[in-house]
Amino acid sequence: MHLALALLFALIVPAGPVSADICVTNADRTRLLFVAETDGGIRVIAWLDPGGRLCAEGAGSGRVSVYETEDSLEGCTRLVPPDGADVLLRYTAFDRCLWQSHLD
Repeated sequence: MHLALALLFALIVPAGPVSADICVTNADRTRLLFVAETDGGIRVIAWLDPGGRLCAEGAGSGRVSVYETEDSLEGCTRLVPPDGADVLLRYTAFDRCLWQSHLD
């Protein structure tokens, strides 16, 4: 009986701390500069090749952004709910990108 309870408890309670990440995936055909940022202030920046994924660890909601270059003033940004993610399907300058969340 104690073994069954222990196994049930192990399935219900996570072994480590629960993390809510804010993530973005590049499904565009080009290499682009991405930012994943939590409302708690964690900000991660990286160039992603097609199929690449970037995550910022932290609880709460956040935002993901994409730019053509480090010097770009305009890009595309999407708000992301807690433990959320979005996928950039197509990059177009001036905040006209196509995101998976547009289709959901």
